[in-house]
Amino acid sequence: MNSATSRICRIVVVENLETQASKMQSLLEEQGWEVSVTGSAEAALAALADPFPDLIIADYNLPGMRGYGFCRRMRMNLGARSVPLLIMTGSAPEIAEIQSQDSGADGYVAKSENTEILLLRIRALLRRGAVQDADGDRHRDADLAADRERRRDLELVVLVPCRNAH
Repeated sequence: MNSATSRICRIVVVENLETQASKMQSLLEEQGWEVSVTGSAEAALAALADPFPDLIIADYNLPGMRGYGFCRRMRMNLGARSVPLLIMTGSAPEIAEIQSQDSGADGYVAKSENTEILLLRIRALLRRGAVQDADGDRHRDADLAADRERRRDLELVVLVPCRNAH
């Protein structure tokens, strides 16, 4: 894909620990993605506006509002509802994963996970989030499943993946 039709992915990292946030930001920027970091769920929700990011990565153990609470609140924002959300945690992985998935997160990964696996999950979420209709509205995979054949026939689906999403 040439640079005229691709764009840089925008990722928001919600992490209260400065060392973890810096490490994640560096890793993502090395992939060529634009990264912004916020230290709390409340600050991330306040900053969530159009143009929405291509992906949000949130820590499960945020002070105040946990990652799954952030996910539920984010999904109430009509514009941000379709933004993919990856939850990360370093503790109680089974409980955190259940609560994260139940709250509407699109993915979950342990902080101790291999960096390559983390990047593969991020790329997969970015690809899924890149599906847009001709009007530029983003749809979640579940929303597209019912009318996938109709869209193929009418050629209304335009894939606009951001750079380095594959």
